[in-house]
Amino acid sequence: MIKYKICCEDCQSKIGKRLKILKDFQNEDQNKWYSTYSRNLSDDVFGDNVLFKKLQIFDPFEKVILFQHFDYYKNLFLEIFDEKDLNIIENEFKTYLSEEVPDNQEIQALTNWINSFHKFPKLSKIAISFLCMACGSYDAERSFSKMRDINTVKRNRINSNTLKTQMIMYFNGDIEQRLVNY
Repeated sequence: MIKYKICCEDCQSKIGKRLKILKDFQNEDQNKWYSTYSRNLSDDVFGDNVLFKKLQIFDPFEKVILFQHFDYYKNLFLEIFDEKDLNIIENEFKTYLSEEVPDNQEIQALTNWINSFHKFPKLSKIAISFLCMACGSYDAERSFSKMRDINTVKRNRINSNTLKTQMIMYFNGDIEQRLVNY
């Protein structure tokens, strides 16, 4: 480690304070990460278990080894649908659980649910809604970066509707092509 000669006690004090602030920030960041990690693996955040653990039921390869009682997952379903739809969802859920595991080991859960939409319309909507959730803040960060690229110093008078339209075009620009290919 390189040691620097410090000119006076005042400078030494300032450097000491800055190092303490930096260390405190590092500890806070580490504690925040650890608490988020612990919360996501604990049993006390979302009903009987955390959201992540319950969402594994939507993986067609995991469903055979997970708890398969409808009431255990009921709060997931109520996030998307009302109580009046629970009977239909329960029937779809039981049918889904009784189905064979897909032969294609390479199929992804989201692709499986998109392909099963005609068989399980309500359950597919729930699965797709949860499987498309952002797992981090990178989408928001990417959006802000792109907004900075669009709303430059030279274009600082752009109104909010134009900016919104350009952002939608950027993120969904190839949607027509995707729909044609689907």
